[in-house]
Amino acid sequence: MTEHPARQSLDLAHASSAAALGGVGDLRVRLSLLGGFSVSLSGDKSTELVMSAASTARCSPISPCNEPWARMTFGFSLSTASQHERALAESQACLMLNPSFALARMIHGWVLLRAGRFDEALSETSTALRMSPTDSFAGLYTATHGLALLGARRFAEALPFLRASVAAFAEYSRHYTR
Repeated sequence: MTEHPARQSLDLAHASSAAALGGVGDLRVRLSLLGGFSVSLSGDKSTELVMSAASTARCSPISPCNEPWARMTFGFSLSTASQHERALAESQACLMLNPSFALARMIHGWVLLRAGRFDEALSETSTALRMSPTDSFAGLYTATHGLALLGARRFAEALPFLRASVAAFAEYSRHYTR
């Protein structure tokens, strides 16, 4: 009996992500790659693939237990895989390690948003926006805050943030289409 093509694709992608992540010596770069990998799958329901990629980073030779980037990225990956309670634990652990990490605050807001905890998400996304108003991730920040406002049914308040997000992503795309 031959293996299902989707299963073969998952196995190949897992092996490729493990090899790619393992070949990068700097843990922060490795985790940033993992974060990008997770984002690329967010519209796809390949939960197993996201989880296996996340576990690859968790099991790296460098222990991520006290590394905020590791906790943030793993929490984001868990959230993408709809593992909300585990994602919340990881993103909270990240913030315990570095409460001034604006991107981690935004990711924690995203995790809360995905868990349906809109008011808490708004608190975190508001804090992140105050901490880093001109961050290079501005499109992500304003999108997440706008989505949390939508979740809280505050539609009129959401529009300016969502428009700002669209404008920021349009600006990003200009740099990649030249």
